[in-house]
Parts: sequence; C-alpha cells; structure tokens
Amino acid sequence: MNKVTKHTFSMFVFALTLFCCQNTMAQQVSGVVTDQVTNETLPGVNIVVKGTTQGVSTDIDGNYSLNVPSLSDTLIFSYIGYKDVEIPIDGRTVINIGMEQETFFGEDVVVVGYGTINKDELTTSVASVTSEDFTTVNVKDAGQLIQGKVAGLAIANPSGDPTAGTQISLRGRTTIYGTSTSPLVLIDGVPGSLDLVAPQDIESVNVLKDGSAAAIYGVRATNGVILVTTKGSTGAFQPSVNFSSFISTQQITRKLDVLTAADYRQQIADGTRAASYDLGANTDWLDEITRTPVSYVNNLSFSGGTVNTNYLVNVNWQDEEGIFVKSDNSTLRMRANLNHRMLDNKVLINVGIMNNRNEYTTTGDGYSFNGYTYRQAIIFNPTSPIKDSEGDWYQQTGNFNYENPLSRLYESDGTNHNEESRVSGTVSYMPSDALTFKAMMSFNKFNQSRGYYETHQHVSTLRDGRNGFASNGYVENTQKVLELTGEYVKNFDLHDVTLLGGYSYNEWFGRESWMTNWDFPTDAFSYNNIGAGNALKEGLNNIYSSKYLTNLIGFFGRVNY
Repeated sequence: MNKVTKHTFSMFVFALTLFCCQNTMAQQVSGVVTDQVTNETLPGVNIVVKGTTQGVSTDIDGNYSLNVPSLSDTLIFSYIGYKDVEIPIDGRTVINIGMEQETFFGEDVVVVGYGTINKDELTTSVASVTSEDFTTVNVKDAGQLIQGKVAGLAIANPSGDPTAGTQISLRGRTTIYGTSTSPLVLIDGVPGSLDLVAPQDIESVNVLKDGSAAAIYGVRATNGVILVTTKGSTGAFQPSVNFSSFISTQQITRKLDVLTAADYRQQIADGTRAASYDLGANTDWLDEITRTPVSYVNNLSFSGGTVNTNYLVNVNWQDEEGIFVKSDNSTLRMRANLNHRMLDNKVLINVGIMNNRNEYTTTGDGYSFNGYTYRQAIIFNPTSPIKDSEGDWYQQTGNFNYENPLSRLYESDGTNHNEESRVSGTVSYMPSDALTFKAMMSFNKFNQSRGYYETHQHVSTLRDGRNGFASNGYVENTQKVLELTGEYVKNFDLHDVTLLGGYSYNEWFGRESWMTNWDFPTDAFSYNNIGAGNALKEGLNNIYSSKYLTNLIGFFGRVNY
C-alpha cells in the first residue's frame, strides 16, 4: 500500500498598517466604480497611482477616496473578472468609471442546477471555481475559499466573533423589502450553510449569478445560488492518506483613537474636565479585554477503492481563539462518502454521512462574545482601577449603561453546544447513454443546547438586583429532502438537445424552548440548577416554547438546444 502524506504548515500574521501622509501637497481623488453593463457597484476594486505602490480599494458600496501626488498622474483600476483600466486624472478630483467584464476560459464542463453543461454552451452567468484556484490560506468557511475569485460577488467577514460566518452578497446589499440577501447554498445538491462542510473538504464551488441560471430553483434563488461540491473518489487507485495543518494569529490593525489616562489628566490641567474624573489609575481597557489569539486547523483524509467501489473519509478539527478574551469556537467535522457501480455501470449508488460538533464559550445569553463589552471598554474612564481597594470589581452603578467591561467577562459563564448530522443517498439509473433517472434522499438534524449564568458579582446583581441570573435553552431542527429527476441528452449531427424534468419535496420541522430564572442563593451551580432561583417560585421568570412544520413542493424542467 502506497501512503501519500502531505504536510502543510502556514503561519499568517496580519501586520499593522501605518497610514502616513505622503506630502503636504497631496491631492484627493474620489469616485464610484460600477459594472459597465449592470451599473452595480463593485466592492474590492484595486486602485493604484501608476508607477507607485500608493493605492486603495473600493468599499462595499464601490466608493473610493485616494490621495495622489499630482492631479496629472494616472490611476489604474483592476478587479478579478474585469479588464484593467488606466485613466489619466487630468486635473479632476472626482472620477467615476464603469468596468468591463473579461471572458475567461477554463474547464469544459461546469455544474449548473440539477446537472452539468459544456462551458462553451452556456447562455447564462455561471462562475466556476475549482480547488486548484481556491484561496489556500486558513479560511473560516467555503465563502472565503472563493473570495476575490468571482466577479460581482462580495464576500466579507465583518465581525471579530470567531463564531460569526461569512457574509455573501451576490446582487447588491439589500432587497426591495429588506429581507435576507443571502444566496441559496446547496451542498452536494442539498440545502445547507457554508460552515456545514470543512473548506479543505470541498472540490469546487459554482455560482449561478443571474436570474435565468438560478430560475430552476424558484423563489429560493432570488439572491443567486452557490453550488458546493465536496470531494469524492472515482476510479481505481491505491489507498492514500492526506494531512494538512494551519496555524494563524491576528491583531487589531486600526484601533479607535480614544482618550488615555494621560489625556484625561491633561484636560483636567487645562480646566476642560472636572478633577473628580481622575480616579488615580492608568487602565487601557481595550488592551485588558483583548489578547493575541492562536488558532489552528487540522485536516485528515483517507481515500481508496476500485473501479466499481470507492470511498473517501475526511476528519477536520478547527479550534479558533477570538481576539477578545473568552471568545472561541471549536468544531469537529467528519464526513464519509461511498460510491458503488453495478449492473454494467447502469446503476450508480452514492451514500454520504456527515457530522459536525461545535462548542463555544458565551458571555451573553445564547451568543458568543458580547459586543456590548467592547462598547464599555471604549467608553470606560481610563483612570478607573480594575478593582477597588477591597478586591471587588470597580463599578459606578449610578451611571446609566456604564459597566466595568472585565466584570462582564469574568462574572459570566456560558456554553453553547451544537451538533448537526446529515445522511444522504443518491441512486442513478442509466438504461441508455442518452437517458438518466436519478433519486436523491437526504435527512438532516440539528440540535443545540445552551446554558448561561451571571454571578452575584455581575453588574446585573450590583445594579439591577438580579442576585444571580441563569438561562437554559434547547433547539431541534430537522430537514427532509426528496428529489426525482429524469434527463435526456442526445446529439443529432450538429444539434445538441438536453431535456430535464423533476420533482422536489422539502420538509422542515423545528422546535425551541428556553427559560430564565434569577435570585439564586449561591453561584456554585452556575446554570446547572436553574430551578433553585426564587424568581421561578414567585412567577417572575420567563418560559418560552415554539414549534413549526413547513414544506415546499416543486416541479421543474429545463430545455437546452
């Protein structure tokens, strides 16, 4: 048995960017960059002054603002999927441009809704990115794999929360009624989310960008469709083992310019702030609630088989530390895929099993790092001590919405546990070279249990009189999918005909329950003895439960000639 082992070790350190003035005579040029045909704004376009390294990128709305040495210079605009543009400034301070898409030639076949098609026969807007073109650094999910690879696709991770996912906008930021702008995501043909499968376990990502390309999925595809294909085994080959590992860290590149303790004391000396504001300490509150995190990802896969039967097993362990204290995210993803051919290759059976286990610390009721703590670190008096002379957290509870940020972190205790499992199977029957019948079935189940507690030293007790606060919750969701399709593909001399028809059934079931309680005699049990609080006995606590059942039935078809 040949053993193939691949070790990949990457260290990524995000360096602090220093912004400085080039010279006192610099001029500012600004404007908006759009698509020449659709007039949609383009985020992330690179703009540089020709002959220099001085440049900027457009923001999420396509806007830019750039200091240039001279209004006689030339600007170069470049963007993935578009032709580069050089524009002389010619004394102007506002330059708006429309960029033209560039045609690329890649693989002969791309994945589209319920099938594949030769790329030279495409009449709709489809972008295909394979594993060879993926961003190979340590990424959070499938969205970051294709960041900067698809024209018109805006991908951002705007939160420092390690549990936050990638935000994707395919056709702009908003919809008419302000509803979700997220595209429909299909993992091997089954609706899911981008964090369901490990990025290292993905073979290709195809993006259906326009209405005609995504129409076969109906109203679910209003914001476009992202088709994720996981890695699988085909053909006969010797068993192999692949291992990769990534380690990364991060830091805040640009901090808010807030007043320091020295600034406070200077203002007091200048008579612009009362002397009572000097509380004697020198505390950098943002520094106190942040750290230098270390995160790592380990991925191990096994594959092998014969011409008729082959398999792939993938195990991925991702452990992330957030830049804020007590923010983390640990995820174990496991997936197995089995293919079997029989009856002279007329029948193909595929079975897939997937399981994700996720756990993270919470400093808020049901969610990860509490952003309100960051706000308190920004506004809290830098001359305030962390603790008072008696060793208790320094608080000024008489001030409105004013709380010691460290007490919010260390006097709270919470954990969320998530587990998601999926079992899917596909049977394909090909009675002839031109005709294929396919049946796909999938069952998906998601469970979440969560608990959260605030101690007697938390501000909720000191200011609000809660005397200890606890919360417990549980969520269960299931999804059932059945799809039946038939496809006829025939070549008649110079004519190519493809007929596709199908039936789709999706069923979603969910239920949720949670309760809160407070006024506990001790902190010893945290959220694990929620019935001990007196608020429950007095009928003051909150209890909630809900349940839903919904389904979607669809008939669809497509004709290509």
